[in-house]
Amino acid sequence: MKVVLVDDDPEANDLLETVGTLEGVETKCFTSSLTALEYLDSHQADAVILDLRLPILDGLRLAKEIRKNEERHPEKQPVKLVFYTGEEIDETIERVGEKVGVAKRYMIHKPYSLGDLVGMLKQDFGEA
Repeated sequence: MKVVLVDDDPEANDLLETVGTLEGVETKCFTSSLTALEYLDSHQADAVILDLRLPILDGLRLAKEIRKNEERHPEKQPVKLVFYTGEEIDETIERVGEKVGVAKRYMIHKPYSLGDLVGMLKQDFGEA
């Protein structure tokens, strides 16, 4: 399984990369939403974990752009999106999440165990 994390906090990226390695999951981390979007345009991932507070292109807009990219590349499998945020999960986040296909169980409030999140993803992909 390949997971992409987009978080402007380098420590969060390092932590997910460590947890992913321990769990046998390939991880790719980005602090820039634009760089992540560019990467996803030409690479396949199984899941993308998005912080909602990102500079330039926030996580909600990034989720919409990821789905637009998938429409332009129908040969690629759609990724599972995860909202991972320190913000309260409000109606706006839920509404955008539903629109871009984020299951409510994948709208996660920080702090949350990244190990548990990776385990949940692996279970959904039949790798647990």
